[in-house]
Amino acid sequence: MGKLLDKLRRVQAGGRPFCTMIVPAAGSSARMGGGDKLMMELEGVPVLVRTLRALDAAQLVDEIIIATREDRLLEVADLCRRCGLRKPVRVVQGGENRTQSVLAAACEADAKAQFIAVHDGARPLVLPEDVDAVIRFACQTHAAAPALPVTDTVKTADETGRVTGTPDRSTLFAVQTPQVFQADVLKAALQSAAEAKLPLTDDCAAVERLGRSTSCPAIPKISRLRARSIWRSPPRFCGRERSGTHDKPAHRTRLRRTPARAGAAADSRRRTCRL
Repeated sequence: MGKLLDKLRRVQAGGRPFCTMIVPAAGSSARMGGGDKLMMELEGVPVLVRTLRALDAAQLVDEIIIATREDRLLEVADLCRRCGLRKPVRVVQGGENRTQSVLAAACEADAKAQFIAVHDGARPLVLPEDVDAVIRFACQTHAAAPALPVTDTVKTADETGRVTGTPDRSTLFAVQTPQVFQADVLKAALQSAAEAKLPLTDDCAAVERLGRSTSCPAIPKISRLRARSIWRSPPRFCGRERSGTHDKPAHRTRLRRTPARAGAAADSRRRTCRL
């Protein structure tokens, strides 16, 4: 039934571009004081699972690739298998930083992927319709990311803490994810940033380094209460879970080694889990 629904969605989409969704999940959660925020439970369900379910429900996402730490490959693959995702999912070994992790996953994207979206694994309250809205916008502008206008007063300061200016907040936006780009542009931007060893905090910055512009579509501010009510978990998510009158069978997981890729994208030790 799940595969049939996916085929119907593709027919209704009318020949739209293929889009790969990358989920960076290789961080150390240092700002959480050592706790793994991706595996922390939100109303009984791990944060990463809630994020993946939202992305899985987006109609314009064709496949999902998760980049995680080497010591967590099997754990994340098993988690994906048990949470009943319907889209093709792969788990790949990430790198030392966000740029390397996203690049490693981008190099594993399907060959027919025209667009690549990147969404943080620790953002579980994203709504499928907002994911689709950003992807549609990127198909028109070639690169897009959701953003919220900054409402606080922001100051710039030097290394001593002395205030040096007050930017006009009407021109400031807090950028979120998913961030969506043409596949070849993102790969080139990430490769360049990785070779330069730049500590970038988002993928838009990598693309902007190449002189390419990105756009911020107007996405309505999401109510946390609304998001939580939509993604309220069933009684359990492991093994087989009941949804309506149909059971979602657990997928088989295979672990394989991937061949080396060009540049800093991958090495012969990288492993990929296919679900």
